[in-house]
Amino acid sequence: MHLLIFDIDGTLCDTNYIDELCLVHSAQQVLNIQNISSDWSTYKQSTDSGIILELIETLNLDSEIDMYSTVKRSFIELLEKYFYSNPEYFLPIPGAKNIIPLLLKEGFAIGIATGCWLDSAVLKLEKVGIQINNIPICSADNDIERVNIIKQCITDCSLFYNKDTFSAITYIGDGPWDLLAAKKLDINFLGIAKGNRAILLKELGAHNVFEEYSLIYEYLIQSI
Repeated sequence: MHLLIFDIDGTLCDTNYIDELCLVHSAQQVLNIQNISSDWSTYKQSTDSGIILELIETLNLDSEIDMYSTVKRSFIELLEKYFYSNPEYFLPIPGAKNIIPLLLKEGFAIGIATGCWLDSAVLKLEKVGIQINNIPICSADNDIERVNIIKQCITDCSLFYNKDTFSAITYIGDGPWDLLAAKKLDINFLGIAKGNRAILLKELGAHNVFEEYSLIYEYLIQSI
């Protein structure tokens, strides 16, 4: 059985812009700092938990746990607010709503490993209309490092699908940090990206980058 693990932002949900906007705004407001970099590749860990903990550590703030929880709560509340005022920021990546049920029907195992917090992951998937019932999901609540989040997802999927091993494991993502994590774990990587992001992934060594899910589906079916 081939295990496919999906990222969320930019991969299943077209939410990179609103995710970035809300996380930066919440961190600035709660931590009382300005000019936060929204280039997640500049942080030690490109996950919500890793980014916020690094900012708190850099600022040498007291009450680290309280600050962290407050930023997280503010972020989720802001996402909810924007959904009702600007629902156009919460859209599925074209083809993403159908790709998971199609692949499950073909016998693939499916999991989700994301660098965002679980509450925001579920919120975004729900708002864009992607069903994830009975699909193992791991997030930035499990670990600050994406590699460990994916590892946990693999473990959870092994238990869920009752498999000691999988014939292949593939991580599907849109960011350079997704590709890097797959390389560190020595698992396959499929990119879903267009334009400059697609060019960047290829420059970093991604061999298979597709602009749409219909092409990913065809590629995976041919691999069976």
